[in-house]
Amino acid sequence: MAPLLAAALLLLPRLAAPRLSVRYFAYGSNMAAAVLTGVRRISPLEKRCGVVRDHRLAFTVPGFALEPSFASCDPAKGERLHGVCYSLTLADWLRLCASEGVPAAYRVTTVDVHCYDGAELPAYTLSAALPLPVSLPPSRRYLNLLRQGAREAGLDPEWQRKLEEMEPFFLSV
Repeated sequence: MAPLLAAALLLLPRLAAPRLSVRYFAYGSNMAAAVLTGVRRISPLEKRCGVVRDHRLAFTVPGFALEPSFASCDPAKGERLHGVCYSLTLADWLRLCASEGVPAAYRVTTVDVHCYDGAELPAYTLSAALPLPVSLPPSRRYLNLLRQGAREAGLDPEWQRKLEEMEPFFLSV
């Protein structure tokens, strides 16, 4: 866990933290309940499906061995990135950032989420801190988490189809 984030978690006032919330736009494995609530032990206060305009799903966060890349929210004029906008407690947001390797692997950016219900919400999301020069196919395991999360959330069927048609890394776990 990054030292500054660990310190912030320790300094959070226990009584105030539940009242503070942060909007977080997830487009990768954090859309899947098995990851967000299971692995990361984060309980969203609210979730809404939506799209971020002029951004794309890219696999430009460097991985390792059989996990060559992870998802990033990259600017791309005219493209759309579907995902889930969660409301998280401040403590859960800091825990999420620490678990995702902020600031080494990811950096926090702001986006406008256009919810399927018509609302427009400002939110934080994560983008590659030091992106790969090209988008590399993700592992089958990781890609399946994105597919599972998109199904669970009820994302746009066309987006789900796009995820299903993506090819994983040829040496996949």
